[in-house]
Amino acid sequence: AILTYKGKRYSQRLGFYAHSIRMVESMTGFGRGQADNAAVSATVELKSINSRYIEVSVKLPRHYFEQELIVRNAINQRLQRGKVSAVITVVPKQAPTSSGGRLVDLAYAERLLGELQPLTDDGLATVPDLGALLQIPGILIEGAEAVSEAEWGAVQTALAEALDALVASRRTAGAALEADLRARIAAIAALAERVPTFEAERTELVKQRLAANLAEWTGGSVQADDRFQQELSYYLERNDITEERVRLAAHLKLFLTTLDAKESQGRKLGFVAQEIGREINTLGAKAYHSGLQSLVLEMKDELAKLKEQLN
Repeated sequence: AILTYKGKRYSQRLGFYAHSIRMVESMTGFGRGQADNAAVSATVELKSINSRYIEVSVKLPRHYFEQELIVRNAINQRLQRGKVSAVITVVPKQAPTSSGGRLVDLAYAERLLGELQPLTDDGLATVPDLGALLQIPGILIEGAEAVSEAEWGAVQTALAEALDALVASRRTAGAALEADLRARIAAIAALAERVPTFEAERTELVKQRLAANLAEWTGGSVQADDRFQQELSYYLERNDITEERVRLAAHLKLFLTTLDAKESQGRKLGFVAQEIGREINTLGAKAYHSGLQSLVLEMKDELAKLKEQLN
């Protein structure tokens, strides 16, 4: 494929494609690529850490200002989330070409070296080598150096290799992440299955608590007539947890289904985790039983660990 940018055409050998393999991908990883030809030796290093969105920072040789957008697009199309830093180093094996004017501002370089002379004479500094000298801002004349096809080709090859390595690194970490997420969901599901064992006792405790409160408020004169039974049934219905249990089970299943999706679903997993937390919190609010409250606390602990992995 050919990409045109600022009137120039660049061959795309960077692997601009999205993988359809179903796999959880971590946002943390490292990738390195290197390519050599007769013109240059190019090295690309990519580091990725957690971030809600895709954030890319690129450090390039200063005469690569036209190619920066291409590099950013290559990274953005391979990765969907993460804070990615890219460092591209190019070591020339031949004298660089010039597109007009001098390549190096000799007067500026001579002045800098002259100002460093007293320090080097006193042993407080060393004379910079050519590579270090060329990195000083202002040494290279803007627009003087052109990126040759051979040089850019080496960078493209190294970048594609680094991206492959980074994706592989993130997937290796993602395999461990997926296993942990599934274990957390299984633990919450197992705890949720124990909730019904407390239901009969919980309901009786709710009745006793309501009767005791009514007796205290009315001085013990309340009669268990039909009206009282209706109000008691309404109160117990409002404190029933069947609906929360059903929704919790559905959210746990949805989380696993989302985990199985071919596309990256990080944001959706976060949303489903919030819904799981909502149902667990409602169960806790309606618990009225120490055993059930203990289960809720354990579920909250597992969910907190799951959310840490998603952030």
